[in-house]
Amino acid sequence: MINYHYAKMYGGTMIFRFDDTNPSNEKLEFVESIFEDLNTLGIKWDKHTHTSDHFDYLIEKARELILKGKAYTDDTPMEEMKN
Repeated sequence: MINYHYAKMYGGTMIFRFDDTNPSNEKLEFVESIFEDLNTLGIKWDKHTHTSDHFDYLIEKARELILKGKAYTDDTPMEEMKN
């Protein structure tokens, strides 16, 4: 709602993004419910996207950073991480 308010206040673009970092587990009924709730509140968006739309780009950029030595992967074993 804050983003919608600022987009209206400053003449910006309202981009509604679903944070579907694990799209195979997303349930359509919940997505549809969110859209219905926003419509009920009168919130209109110019565009909607999903985080998963950008996975390939994000992976590419992560690889670039790793190759430049600006990022790394954490290979801590799962059990150690839990502890």
